[in-house]
Amino acid sequence: MKIQDVLQRDPATHPLINQGQARISDEREGNARLELRGELSTFVCEGQYADGIVRIVRSFLDNHGRTSQKGAWVSGFYGSGKSHLLKMLCHLWQDTAFDDEATARSLIPSMPDDLRAVLRELETAGKRAGGLLAAAGALPSGTTENVRLTILSILLKATGLPELYPQARFCLWLHAQGWYDRVQQHLSAVGKDFRNELNNLYVSGPIARAIPECDPKFAATEADARQSIKAQFPPQTTDITTEAFLQIAKQALKRVGQNGRMPCCILILDEVQQYIGDSNIRATLVTEVAEAVSKQLDSHLIIVGAGQSALTEVPLLHKLLDRFTIRVPLSDAEVETVNRRLMQCVTTGRRLHRVCGFCGLRSSLDRCAAGVVFVNYLGLIQACAGAFDFGEDGGALGFPDVAFGGEIALGEV
Repeated sequence: MKIQDVLQRDPATHPLINQGQARISDEREGNARLELRGELSTFVCEGQYADGIVRIVRSFLDNHGRTSQKGAWVSGFYGSGKSHLLKMLCHLWQDTAFDDEATARSLIPSMPDDLRAVLRELETAGKRAGGLLAAAGALPSGTTENVRLTILSILLKATGLPELYPQARFCLWLHAQGWYDRVQQHLSAVGKDFRNELNNLYVSGPIARAIPECDPKFAATEADARQSIKAQFPPQTTDITTEAFLQIAKQALKRVGQNGRMPCCILILDEVQQYIGDSNIRATLVTEVAEAVSKQLDSHLIIVGAGQSALTEVPLLHKLLDRFTIRVPLSDAEVETVNRRLMQCVTTGRRLHRVCGFCGLRSSLDRCAAGVVFVNYLGLIQACAGAFDFGEDGGALGFPDVAFGGEIALGEV
């Protein structure tokens, strides 16, 4: 009997679409959408994964309309599923829709009742406010010198604005003047893409010609128009102030909100601990931004950070303790739960066991007397040396071609 014969999901024919590594991104087309759908369809919504989402959403709802929100901190070792949890939280929050009318919440195989209930409450709160919005990104992808700009870029991208500060301000200015659609239409008429032209904002002829079409008094010539744009929206070479951060954040959120109201928003920052590193300045600024968005956005935004360590374990992270008071620790138990679900046997209530060809002992798939047997997120079986045939490069041959050197049996959970 081969292993795939007793599994509900054969990893050889139905591998995890993300290869076991969740990537937080805001890409909304092509392979990224297929990957997201696959991740939602295989999300093991149990244990701390489900409880963590419930606690974060519940806290937002309880504090919505009060003077401030509480931040949340997700911690766990590398491979514990932090990024996956954050990505699922992001799309469950805004119930991301797909082309076939399926939504993120409808794709989850099994959702606990308490989670379903708080998401319904969140949906109601969103209708009363300006809708629902989730902004998520990994901090190391930004710059370590400009902390506020790095965090702001994640929020700007989620609202459909350019990530770069000058270009985002320019777009918000066009919206305020009522010219945004007209400028886009002007560029489209001459065969230019507005987003591409924004990358060359200070030298773009089409943009410089489009604005005087909206207001002839803006500039007499194309050169004057380019000079005025650069003077009004200069390059940002240093970090902005917290006041400027909040000003742009409010404008961006109200732009995408309904009826001029800010949406109920979650700001998810992955790898915060890695981003802070050993910098006391970055730790201080992250704390400052967390306090600002929690207290000065009318309790419409909750911030969630993540790192490999609990806040109490690293002295430099102690600065964040008062801002991130909802703690969601992920442990080995959560990983084991995921592994059991992904490698569930066809026979309900029974697990796959084997007799190790190296140590001769019968064991479940997660332990072996001669070494660790671990069912990883790729659906590959890793075991002690005697239980494997190895390829020429020293790596284990792919499932299900692994030669265990012993029989496979079914045992109780």
